[in-house]
Amino acid sequence: MWYRAIPSAAITMIAAYFVPFYSPYITNMLDNGRPHRRLRPHVWGTNLLMRDEHLTGNMYTLKGIEDIPVS
Repeated sequence: MWYRAIPSAAITMIAAYFVPFYSPYITNMLDNGRPHRRLRPHVWGTNLLMRDEHLTGNMYTLKGIEDIPVS
């Protein structure tokens, strides 16, 4: 009967709803170890973020010019 298709239709709808939301999270965690990704269209922005991550261990913690070691 038609009511036998309800559980499989519900599972399909739930999967179609949740997969687009959670697949970027899973992909980013596997790719770079973070649940999000930065939009870096310019090379200098990437270099600045890499500098901050190298200096502080975290790309979101910013240090000023006084904290850059002199070599």
